[in-house]
Amino acid sequence: MRTISLQGRVFSDRDDMEIILKAMIEAAIAAPSPDNNQPWLFRTTQEGLKVYLAPHRSLPSDEASMFDLTGLGAAIENAVLAASKHRRAVDVLLGAFQAPEWEVAELRLAGNASPDPLAEAISARCTCRKPYD
Repeated sequence: MRTISLQGRVFSDRDDMEIILKAMIEAAIAAPSPDNNQPWLFRTTQEGLKVYLAPHRSLPSDEASMFDLTGLGAAIENAVLAASKHRRAVDVLLGAFQAPEWEVAELRLAGNASPDPLAEAISARCTCRKPYD
C-alpha cells in the first residue's frame, strides 16, 4: 500500500478524499485577493469543503464585500480546478452569506471529471504576498 506524509499525518490510498481536499485548499489559498487580504476560511465536511468570508480580513474601503467576494470567487475556482487534477468534479452550492458565519459556498465532491488544463497554471502563477510600500 502506498502512503504519503502531509504535515506529519500519514495517508493511505483509502484516504483519497483528504488528499483531494488538501490539494483544493492549497490551490484556493494561492488565488489572488484584493490587497492580499486573503478573505477566506475553509472547513472540511464529509462531502467536501465549506468556504467562508473572513470579515476580520476585509478592507475598510470594501463596500458590501465586493472585493472580498471577487477574491473568494477566484479561490473557489482554483479549488474546483485542483479537484479536476484528481479527476473529480465539484458541485458548487451558494451559501446563505449572512452573519455570523458568512458562508459563501459549499464545494461538494461529485462524480468523475477530466483534468482541466488550467489546473497546471495555478502553481506557476506568482503572487506578491508582501505589503505595499
